[in-house]
Amino acid sequence: MFRSLGKKSFSIIKSYLTRQVSVAGGIQQEVGPLYRLLPPASWYVFKRQSE
Repeated sequence: MFRSLGKKSFSIIKSYLTRQVSVAGGIQQEVGPLYRLLPPASWYVFKRQSE
C-alpha cells in the first residue's frame, strides 16, 4: 500500500516539478538528473516541508 502511494505521490510531484521547470527554462538540464537519484519518499517529505 505504501509503495503504490509513493508512486502516486512521485508522479504528482514529477508533473508539478516539470511544470515549474518549464517555467524556469534551462534549470532542467542541471537539476533533472538530480531528481532521478532521489527516491519518491524523499520527494514526498520534501514537498510536505516546502508547503
